[in-house]
Amino acid sequence: MVGSWCGGTDTAAHWTYVFAGDGRYARSNGRQGDSGTARFDSGQLTLLVDGRPLISYPWSLYSAPTLGDLLYIDGFSYVRGKCS
Repeated sequence: MVGSWCGGTDTAAHWTYVFAGDGRYARSNGRQGDSGTARFDSGQLTLLVDGRPLISYPWSLYSAPTLGDLLYIDGFSYVRGKCS
């Protein structure tokens, strides 16, 4: 999961998630965002801010022949890289 991921819904601004190797994360959609610690546990991603759970999402990773790695968070797909 380490690296930047861009995606989300087509009806709103896309989100960029950045996951670091030490468990830290940052996410932003250009207007709002947060940062803290990300915990990936057997299909559940929990974002913690100041040690408190902010939110939990189901997640999975899929490798598509033409698109490469796809990260699914709460049913929305994300591709590697930052959103423009």
